Amino acid sequence: MKLHLIQHTDKHRCIHCSNRFNSKASLAQHIITVHTDIRNHVCCTCGKKFSSKTALRVHMKSHSNERLYKCKLCSYAGRTASALYIHMSTHSNYTCICEVCSKTFKSTRNLNDHLRRVHNQSKKHECNYCGKKFVDKYMLSVHIRCHTGVRPYKCNLCEKAF
Repeated sequence: MKLHLIQHTDKHRCIHCSNRFNSKASLAQHIITVHTDIRNHVCCTCGKKFSSKTALRVHMKSHSNERLYKCKLCSYAGRTASALYIHMSTHSNYTCICEVCSKTFKSTRNLNDHLRRVHNQSKKHECNYCGKKFVDKYMLSVHIRCHTGVRPYKCNLCEKAF
């Protein structure tokens, strides 16, 4: 809703494309990266140019052999936190298997949620429109909106509903 409300103000509106931003800094960064060819930050190793110091700093790590982000499960070490994050997915071979339908999940939390919502025999809350049953009343009320088209959250500045 907060993001939607930004559409109703001209406080941080881009004069080039009319996009609106939630801060002056976000607007300034948008203008530099999207609407100008200003690339004042130059890599001293390869000459590549960047619009921000942050982008240059991230790029500079690609030239370094320094690997500060170490995996606790193996000998991998990455140059950036995001590289380590991507690497960690290689260790997620552990899966939880639903004994009812054999569907696999990456965590017990996801498996338990699946068991509760899909296989629980005590689905007491039935949809009057289609007969589908739900474990809890809230999930039924959310489902009913697909039949009624009701959107309970409305913007107080326009007629848009969510």
